[in-house]
Amino acid sequence: MEDLLSIDIVNDLYWDPEDRERYQKTLERDRFVKDYEIEMKRKNARKLFVLVTATVLCDEKGTVETYQGIMRDITEHKRLERQLLQAQKMEAVGRLAGGIARATGKLYPSG
Repeated sequence: MEDLLSIDIVNDLYWDPEDRERYQKTLERDRFVKDYEIEMKRKNARKLFVLVTATVLCDEKGTVETYQGIMRDITEHKRLERQLLQAQKMEAVGRLAGGIARATGKLYPSG
C-alpha cells in the first residue's frame, strides 16, 4: 500500500506524461472510454501497453469525483502484432526480389 501512495502517477506510471492529460480530457468530455490504448510503465520501467475501459463518477452537481474502470494488459498482443507485421514485410520483400529475379532472367537469358 505504501508503494501506491508514494508514486508520482504522471511520471511513474505513464510512458508519456501527456498521455494522462489526453486520457483525462477524453474521459471528462465523453464521461467514458472504451478500449482506450495507453502506454504505461511497469515497476521496472519497461513499457506496458494497456486498454482502458472507464467511466466518470460525478456528484449531484456534475462535478467529477472519481474514475472507475479496468485496465487490460495487451503488451504481449502488441509484441505479436509487431512480429507478424515484420514477417509480412519480409515476405513482401522476398516476393519482390523473386519477381525481379524472374523478370531479369526472362529479359536476359543465360546462354
